[in-house]
Amino acid sequence: MANKYFHFTLGPVQGFVAQARRTRDFWAGSFLLSWLSGTAMIAVQKQGGNIQFPIPAKDYLGWLEGNGKGHPPEQGAIPNRFKVMSAEVPEDFDPQRVVETIQAAWRALAEQIWEKDILGITSDLTETRKIWDRQISQFWEISWYLTDKPEASNLLDRRKNWRNYHPPEEAGVKCMMMDGWQELSGVECPGRSGQGERPFWQALRERVGSTDLKPKEELCAIAFVKRRFSHVFAKLSAPMPGGWMLKGWKVPVNVPSVSYLAAAHWLADSIRNTGNDHQADALWDFQEKLAERNGRGYRAEIPLCVEEALKGNPYYRDAKEWQLLDGQYLFDFIVNREEPDDTELQDNLRDIQKITNTRPSPYYAVLLMDGDSLGSQMSDPDKQKPISKALNQFTDKVPTVVRQHSGFLVYAGGDDVLALLPLEDAMNCALALRNHYQQCFEQQAAVNGKKITSTLSGAIEYCHIKSPLMKGLSDAHDLLDNIGKDQTGRDALAIRVWKPGGLHLQWSCPWEKALSENGSDKLAIDQLADDICDALQEETEHFAWGFFQKATELFRELQLDKEEQVLEPEIITSLLKSAWRHSGLDNKRADSTVELCDRLVAVCQQWQRMVLKDGVATFEKKPGYSPDALKLIRFLVTKGQDKEGQRL
Repeated sequence: MANKYFHFTLGPVQGFVAQARRTRDFWAGSFLLSWLSGTAMIAVQKQGGNIQFPIPAKDYLGWLEGNGKGHPPEQGAIPNRFKVMSAEVPEDFDPQRVVETIQAAWRALAEQIWEKDILGITSDLTETRKIWDRQISQFWEISWYLTDKPEASNLLDRRKNWRNYHPPEEAGVKCMMMDGWQELSGVECPGRSGQGERPFWQALRERVGSTDLKPKEELCAIAFVKRRFSHVFAKLSAPMPGGWMLKGWKVPVNVPSVSYLAAAHWLADSIRNTGNDHQADALWDFQEKLAERNGRGYRAEIPLCVEEALKGNPYYRDAKEWQLLDGQYLFDFIVNREEPDDTELQDNLRDIQKITNTRPSPYYAVLLMDGDSLGSQMSDPDKQKPISKALNQFTDKVPTVVRQHSGFLVYAGGDDVLALLPLEDAMNCALALRNHYQQCFEQQAAVNGKKITSTLSGAIEYCHIKSPLMKGLSDAHDLLDNIGKDQTGRDALAIRVWKPGGLHLQWSCPWEKALSENGSDKLAIDQLADDICDALQEETEHFAWGFFQKATELFRELQLDKEEQVLEPEIITSLLKSAWRHSGLDNKRADSTVELCDRLVAVCQQWQRMVLKDGVATFEKKPGYSPDALKLIRFLVTKGQDKEGQRL
């Protein structure tokens, strides 16, 4: 029997995953795309196919058939693109059955949501049902090809270039999440101001609750499946083409909001510093008010830093109660805006702020990571299996690494990682993942004797909680591809900070040059920010706005960011030291000034990674210094707070 090679891809990836109005929408899109790819893999295996890349995560496919072991998957773990290669593919292998399996799984899940949420509302559903069926049946773009040639790895891209996928024409008012798709009520034009909510959406919101469907929020069928699938997924049981049964499992109904992640370390500090009954009562009263406000239906994973703080303080009982906390109400500017008449809630929050005399940072981090140069090596059949094993080993540990850094993992599959984290943990998490990735490939190279050259690049977007989630998510891909990879040379980290007014800074550096030289497990720029805080303590905010303003003016006046600048690092250090002394700080700390200023100049230097023909990487120091490195250190020192500072 002749070998056959089946290639397959499912999309639209960005059109399904990246369009989101909240953290849970983004997680749901990633989870569902991975889940559908898993059903395709089973459809291939049922026909005798042997999946070579990627090797499915251990036990993941078992959960789809109801016989999974261990903890059920909670994140996407399968890339949307995979290849099947086998010497035993039967002659009657039917690629169309793979397509039919994906469509059947998607329809079964959608129908379960329809029956639970929509069927029973008191509205005429005739037009809604037409919209639902049209959108559910015509959303997915599925491409595949079958060939006898193992080296024909580019045929799938050529197949996709046919562009024979044409979404249906959509009339009426459009969905607030998925661009271009009609919302489900079927009205032909937007309502006028003051008319109130449409009866269809009012009835549906009363049925599913305001936690899942905010007032005046109108969604299409695809968006509604993303929003509500977790409530029905555990009961999913549907026959698939080929005679097997597709099963669901329990998944999180809610996930941490970006507000909760941004405030996580502040909340943990408040819990750790609770020292009397009055302070403990203030926190518990606040938590219970918010739990009742959400109907006690909102539960999300507690960031690890908060969980550990709760365990270490005798004033606090069941940690699960803190799953009910809506993180946005930890910010006084949101409480004052959303609850202007609730003076009791406002006073309660002020009492909590007084525990540490601080406010939480309004910034969180989007972390996106992707392997470098793997595609060029996948054309070598001898490398495909060790690459798959290395990626599986990497993916298996990613959830633990992200959890250890108080983050929420959205997706980990192959060499791709997407996570949301507190500002304080993003750089450490990125470095830990990069180190783990290297170890996985080094171990496989040692076992198989095949050198596989692959590195991991990362992008961090620091975003304000008032900014749209989609903005940071979509920009992360541009930051990673164009800055981290193309401009900096891969095996690098790129960072952008977005303030409400727009882009605040951009910084990038190869990992080798970004690492601290003193043996620390932190990046040099992150370690420097920590050391500045430790050295200055209560004067940190004053320093951040005094010294860094002078330093930034110095860079601008001397044009240190220009290629033609000729000042030596020692001279720049001397000038920074002078600016430090004129910032009004205690001169008793002058002993550490030179050392800190030397390190400050070092992190402002710009580097590019260059790979020679023999595969050896070298690093080229680019002319000029980065003023955005100064901005980034100030951002880390102040945690993104405005001039009034974090303190009350």
